[in-house]
Amino acid sequence: MSTYIELDETKGELKLQGRRYMLMSMDALCVHLDSLVGSKVAEVIIKKLEFEEGSEEAKRFYKAHPGTEIKEFIDHMIRYDSLTGVGITSVKLSNNSEPSAIIQISNPFIKMTEGSSKALLFSWWCGALSSAFNRELDVESIDYDATNDILTCKLGCRGTK
Repeated sequence: MSTYIELDETKGELKLQGRRYMLMSMDALCVHLDSLVGSKVAEVIIKKLEFEEGSEEAKRFYKAHPGTEIKEFIDHMIRYDSLTGVGITSVKLSNNSEPSAIIQISNPFIKMTEGSSKALLFSWWCGALSSAFNRELDVESIDYDATNDILTCKLGCRGTK
């Protein structure tokens, strides 16, 4: 993975990992989406979108790097979070028979725990880890610690809590 973001101002292109992206305020998008369709509907829309994005990213990664251990994949995605401005992410996997994880983001770009903002960051991780584990995970809880500026999410297998 590239350790920098490629910017070609002559073409008006921004690339990360060779893929073209466009900068935009996702926080503003979420606030606007919440106001248009209501926070519950907006949350469902973003959850589905980001789950699929995370899943597809994991599939692309494993296709390009067959046989890679999950720790290397997670390290890759943590670096991706940092490069894209999400914040500083850490992931702790459980040692249980059922896959689960605790994800913490220090200095998170989005600090909301309601509406579509709630679904934005962690639904992506749900999709990515669901694909990596070949077992669907879901968000069990999200908490924001304003004192330490840390957003924490617990993911668990769908249907088991």
